[in-house]
Amino acid sequence: MMVGLPSDTEEKCINTAKKFIDLNPDCVRIYPTLVVKETGLEDLLSRNKYNPFSLEESIQIVKKLLALFYVNNINVIRVGLQATDDIQLGKAVVDGPYHPAFRELVEGEMIKDYITYIVKENKVTSSVVIKTNKKNVSKIIGNKKCNSIYMKNSYNIDLKTQEADLNINKLEFILDGQKVINVDFKEIYINLHEIYNL
Repeated sequence: MMVGLPSDTEEKCINTAKKFIDLNPDCVRIYPTLVVKETGLEDLLSRNKYNPFSLEESIQIVKKLLALFYVNNINVIRVGLQATDDIQLGKAVVDGPYHPAFRELVEGEMIKDYITYIVKENKVTSSVVIKTNKKNVSKIIGNKKCNSIYMKNSYNIDLKTQEADLNINKLEFILDGQKVINVDFKEIYINLHEIYNL
């Protein structure tokens, strides 16, 4: 599924994802549309007839698509283009929401949204510690610690992770040093599906 083609909107992307879900595929791939040199999109861009989604717009849309697919048990095997020598901004890619770790940015945003939900629902006042498998640490903390910074700046909450011998799909939240909530990613996606009004 490509996101950000000419005349695309968030609503169109979500409707397209729902049509994919109706087909019940085994898996899907999600690619934000990039403007590549010497293509029709580059021509449209040069004539101001096409504007690609920004990186932030793409993240905000794709997080909703991931929630939709995961809740419907559809495996998303790729999100974003894999970095190659040619696939980089300034080389073959002229414009568009390219990032070598696009999926991690999206999943980090989803985790931030869920942590925000937990903080509000449980009236957390000082800290959230998340025990997790070490493979989840970077998406919990966020790219360049953006989730930790967001929680501190928005809610004055210290967000920390603690590596634990947990299944990669499980998280343990310790709120204000006391309350413990155990969740798995399936529960998180179900909650996000509701939070995003999908």
